[in-house]
Amino acid sequence: MQRRVHCVAHLQIYGRREEGLKMARTYSYSTTADVRILLSKVTSAILSDSNVEFFIERTDDYIDAKLYQLHYVPFTATPPIIKTISCHLAAFYALRTLYVQSRTTDNDAWMTSFKNYAMDLLNDIIKGNIILLDSSGSKITRKSGRGIKSSTIDYDTIFDEGDPTGWQVDTNKNG
Repeated sequence: MQRRVHCVAHLQIYGRREEGLKMARTYSYSTTADVRILLSKVTSAILSDSNVEFFIERTDDYIDAKLYQLHYVPFTATPPIIKTISCHLAAFYALRTLYVQSRTTDNDAWMTSFKNYAMDLLNDIIKGNIILLDSSGSKITRKSGRGIKSSTIDYDTIFDEGDPTGWQVDTNKNG
């Protein structure tokens, strides 16, 4: 019951009520051990593993919601960059909770650097500046049917099409 009260209080602090909201993920994108590496000075006496797990669950739900239109989520295997985002956001939320309980202001750059780093990575994935790779280095396919499609996707041009009077279409070019 104590965790439940903490969860409701946490959700009310952040202006959302997400009670009962749970995606079909069967595992977390990061672990408490992963987050604790970033929070080496925050011991389990200060912040319990169940609290860290709570932040990881909320972070992973947020990641899935942001990437829903681009990728099939939840991921069946965690891409390394998603693990990094999950760790950094969970660390930020854990620190913010501790910081809010002990201070009256919220202006430390060291704390928000965790959030900014994770959000920058997540936004780069959404914009297409970062391609998701699995742990073997293979590209994770995006959902089809969204956005503008080009007949030159995955076609590597050399410089440009050349002088307009000599333009020809390469037989290997898609479309």
